[in-house]
Amino acid sequence: MRLHVRELALVALLAGAPGLAVAADDWQAQVGAALGKTGAAAPGGIYRVGLPRTDLKVTLDGVELKAGFALGSWLAFEKMGDQGMVMGDLVLTMDEVAPVMTKLATGGIEVTALHNHLLRNQPFTMYMHVQGNGDPVKLAAVLHAALAESKTPLSAAAPVAPTPPPPIDLDTAALDQTLGAKGTNNGGVYQFSIPRAEPITDGNMNVPPPMAMCTTPEKRRFCDAA
Repeated sequence: MRLHVRELALVALLAGAPGLAVAADDWQAQVGAALGKTGAAAPGGIYRVGLPRTDLKVTLDGVELKAGFALGSWLAFEKMGDQGMVMGDLVLTMDEVAPVMTKLATGGIEVTALHNHLLRNQPFTMYMHVQGNGDPVKLAAVLHAALAESKTPLSAAAPVAPTPPPPIDLDTAALDQTLGAKGTNNGGVYQFSIPRAEPITDGNMNVPPPMAMCTTPEKRRFCDAA
């Protein structure tokens, strides 16, 4: 895997510079530091980072879309021994696609799909699925460099007091019964996470549901309940 000098320096720093606050064996914290955005542990030893495009004001037929509905970029990291992998889905505007893809290719991360989830939305957004294998911290450094070519927010938002999500004007009980699953209110968006029942592997590594193997209407595949 080829890395730019900046990414190599960051990886070397994370590997054990004197006085570094992140423990050498705390790979998830190192991934968050390299990516520039902290995430959270998910079932199956997965480290997931949400990257909602809160910077975008996207409308579709006059309706403003919430970030949690269709603008939720995410990355999921897994480590087994000295190897690991990353999968994710990046929401990008049309002018961001080429520079982000170029950085990913240079760093050895594959673009496994590029398509749209929406029609007629303004600004128009594309969805770039990515996959990489290797040291998770090095993969996070490459992704940081790629995301820097977009306006994806990476800095942590200022802490705010928790507030209840806005009410949803839907018969959520009927939706639960129809789908046979329980949804959750995510910022006024009613979401379902439905993991695949069968085990999935990629090469010699298991791919648990929080990594990518579940179905959600808004395509972020957060399977925290799996």
